[in-house]
Amino acid sequence: MVGGGDGGSQAAFRSVRARGVALAWPALADGRDAGCVNSLLHPNHLWLDELYIAPSLQSRGLESRVLRLILLEAATERLPIRMSVLTTNPALAFYWRHGFRVDRETKERRYLTSGQPR
Repeated sequence: MVGGGDGGSQAAFRSVRARGVALAWPALADGRDAGCVNSLLHPNHLWLDELYIAPSLQSRGLESRVLRLILLEAATERLPIRMSVLTTNPALAFYWRHGFRVDRETKERRYLTSGQPR
């Protein structure tokens, strides 16, 4: 479950998102903190600043479930997701598996996008 899971939390989430403010919300697993997601809605994309899942809960599919919710949110808004990761970050393969591509690179970072939803 992500963001509390109840309809009220999701409605509040959409309301805050509509105003374009930065938003941080917890990722939950079995009612306990599992990590967090930080993102910001821009007019032409959703910036994913952080998707963190606690190491003890990684590799169980939770990361993919959380990312699918973020992808769904972006698709609902008809926006791509943009983000950056360190070039040494092993999570890069995770994002590639979920359809992200590298738009540009620096020595330290790769800038990714999910592509424009249809």
